Amino acid sequence: MEVRMANKAGFCYGVKRAIEMALKTSGEKGGSIFTLGPIIHNPQVVKDLADKGINELDCLDDIADGTIIIRSHGVGPEILEQIKQKGLELIDATCPFVARAQRYAKEMADKNLIVFILGDPGHPEVQGILGWSRDKGIVVEKAQEISRVEHSKVGW
Repeated sequence: MEVRMANKAGFCYGVKRAIEMALKTSGEKGGSIFTLGPIIHNPQVVKDLADKGINELDCLDDIADGTIIIRSHGVGPEILEQIKQKGLELIDATCPFVARAQRYAKEMADKNLIVFILGDPGHPEVQGILGWSRDKGIVVEKAQEISRVEHSKVGW
């Protein structure tokens, strides 16, 4: 049997950065530290982080104090506002590439343009970008779907 290994393997830049930020936060802060959703789709890493005191939350309703780490997928502005309203400390580990997509979505929405987001509508990264596009975003799973959207019915 021949075994081949890819030249590049491992976590992408954004995920690696988010994990490093989480570990740094754990080493510097006391109290409760949470990630909003799993910081990575890897149960072994999530368990290792939990062993270091970094636990996963699915919903902000479940906590009253502590530090929240936003994973590399990012979140929409409504989540950031909830964190602020609750008085939670925020560590934003949104991948810089994702943050750029969020900024573009916001800029386009501010210009009253339709924001097409190509991806899985249920994926957290897509949901976050959709949040930044406010009511101007349309998620499509395949680029071919864009031409099928009836623009006159979009509503803006």
